Amino acid sequence: MSNDEEHAPYARSGAPRIGEILIAQGHLTSEQLEKALSLQEERRRQGVRRTLGEICVEEGWCEMRQIAEAMRIQQERIFNATALGQVLIDVGALTLGQLREALQQHHDTSTPLATFLVERGYCTEQQVSAATEIQQIRRVAAARQQTASLYNPFNIMESLTNELLDDVIAECRGCTCDVCRSNVFAIALNNLPTRYMTDHSRLVLVAQRTRDEYGALIRRKIADAVEHVKRNPRPQCRRLERKR
Repeated sequence: MSNDEEHAPYARSGAPRIGEILIAQGHLTSEQLEKALSLQEERRRQGVRRTLGEICVEEGWCEMRQIAEAMRIQQERIFNATALGQVLIDVGALTLGQLREALQQHHDTSTPLATFLVERGYCTEQQVSAATEIQQIRRVAAARQQTASLYNPFNIMESLTNELLDDVIAECRGCTCDVCRSNVFAIALNNLPTRYMTDHSRLVLVAQRTRDEYGALIRRKIADAVEHVKRNPRPQCRRLERKR
């Protein structure tokens, strides 16, 4: 994989909307998207709430499985777009070239990326602090996106685990490469209870309540997962690759 391909998410800002993804996949036409948006606005004025995905399914333009796949792609790209490095690029604190250089150096350390960037002089503490606040705002907004259905089941524990993941990995001096991070995330979630909710309008309230109740448990399970990954690193671990 080339350097450009590996860090491709940082080359663009933001994430495409569901309609854009459906068009790119050949499931929807531009004309149908325009019609769906018009219907959505018309129903909104009538007091009826419908998401774009719901309208496309109701009109027979898409199947629900296609909407679900578009949601998965959107969520993945939203995560890439809300990575700290991308936010720093968006606010003008870093260039793409500087971020690529920093990421290459960062693979050999267990220092949190934010701390590393300040210590190496890539950014100031104020820039990182501001970018971190923007990152959290974007991720909350992304979590509240109502893309396929206003009542699509949502695992609030997954959101809260992702929220605490990087801090705990840093505290435990775990590897921060994407391979190890993903493994820690998966192991922690497998050892946590699921807490699904369907009413997205209550997401922020339920998140705060769940954070208060399960925050300490989530941190413990992430820490356990970090230690497990330390003892059993995957061959694809970026840090191991650079040592070979």
